[in-house]
Amino acid sequence: MADRLTLPYGPARKVTLVTAIEDADTNGELISGPERTDGTRRARQRLGEDPNAVQIATAVEERAEELLGHAIGREPLLERLSKEVPLSALFAIALLVPILYGIGRSALGPEKEIDIFANPLVILVVWNFVVSVIGILFAFFRRTGRRQNAAEGPMIRSERTSWLATRLGEWLLLFGVSGRALRRADRATLLGNVAYGFVKRWRSIAAPRHAATAQLLLHTIALLLLTTAVGEAYLRGLFTEYSVVWESTWLGAEAAGSLAQFLFEIPSRILGTTLELPEMREGFERDSAGPWIHRFAIAALIYAALPRLILLLVTVRRLRRTAHLEVPISPTLARRLRSRIATRFARVAVLPYSFQLPDGGADRLRGLLVEVLGDRAVIEIRTPLSYGADEPPLEAGDDLCRVVLFGLAQPPESEVHREFLDAVAAAGAPTIAIVDASGYRRRFGDDAEGRARVEERRRAWDRVLTGEGGAPATHLDLANEFDDASYARLSTAIGTARKNGSAR
Repeated sequence: MADRLTLPYGPARKVTLVTAIEDADTNGELISGPERTDGTRRARQRLGEDPNAVQIATAVEERAEELLGHAIGREPLLERLSKEVPLSALFAIALLVPILYGIGRSALGPEKEIDIFANPLVILVVWNFVVSVIGILFAFFRRTGRRQNAAEGPMIRSERTSWLATRLGEWLLLFGVSGRALRRADRATLLGNVAYGFVKRWRSIAAPRHAATAQLLLHTIALLLLTTAVGEAYLRGLFTEYSVVWESTWLGAEAAGSLAQFLFEIPSRILGTTLELPEMREGFERDSAGPWIHRFAIAALIYAALPRLILLLVTVRRLRRTAHLEVPISPTLARRLRSRIATRFARVAVLPYSFQLPDGGADRLRGLLVEVLGDRAVIEIRTPLSYGADEPPLEAGDDLCRVVLFGLAQPPESEVHREFLDAVAAAGAPTIAIVDASGYRRRFGDDAEGRARVEERRRAWDRVLTGEGGAPATHLDLANEFDDASYARLSTAIGTARKNGSAR
């Protein structure tokens, strides 16, 4: 099963949020360890033995819904993070822009004389034309290079999105979640870490959709502005007599005529009128602005509205393509969903010997055992035994596996640790030994010297526990999430225990 799933936008957001919660909530304040394990087990049970991609995505989505319900029950503020902002709210804001523009100023200018080249409507048309041409060229070259970009993967492509799309994406993520609300929450630090991890992940996952949403919003605003400006020009013309002029410090009549022909020749032909600039000498009567307002409107349609409409349709197509997003899931969850439903070992007894599990270590170990043995295995972690204690009364059975848990921080002793392990193995059930390095690693740090000390102590434990010809102990770190190597080590040890009766 791949570690990336294709999910609709809403479920993808919830799955990403749950992943951020699970990573930040190491103590199980929002989602406890048993709740996570139970949710994963139920998801695995829904899949059956040979699930397809759609079934896996559905199971992950349902697991996220279940776990998010637990988290929201303990911290209601998370519900705001789980909800997506409806596009209708964005476009309601977009409608306000042209309305405010129409109220605030005239598209023909503040005077009754309209400057042919410098009135707001013409400036708006020219600006839209330039932006649309650039957008169409960009879309063309992006389509040409799509095959090359596809090879780079969605995470790299997402880094090429615009600044505006990134800002919009962050606003969409934290819509309705103020920094003040986070600071005043009971679990302010934890929620801050969750929000940070969520934004970091979701920015990469949903960047293509956020970019398309931002562009769709901009194209919609531009079209509404053009429509409002043209409509407002005709409306004002009903009640005000406008005339046209042109002025320029640098352009003479011939140059101004060439510019006007470039801008308004096609609209004039559509209207069936002759394009002539008004005379600018003193004493001449000003030309009526009626024909020019028609030219402005047709120019707005041809040079601005149609290119913008093309870009809008292209953006809508992109938005539809990004309706489903690729969401990475943790390797731990992927392994657990791959685990078998049934196993030979239905019961596992964990015996900590002179060792206290670190915070969260019991849940992590239980989860790893479930991954390896199957979700129907019953994991029992017993009370830690004191140093020098004899083995407790042990039951036997073909479906039972025993796990003896030691701490790496203790120096290994053949007369104590090896004898205890041998006594447990002789009680009639397959037995494996796990040595946890969390306490020893915490004491000496994770630098080069600390790692060397850990490896040296692990070799000492291997020599004591395995003896001649035995398998090495299974070394784990219960203070951290397990990786694929930890899964492989425990799987190998349990496989050896199946064959030989014990593995160390």
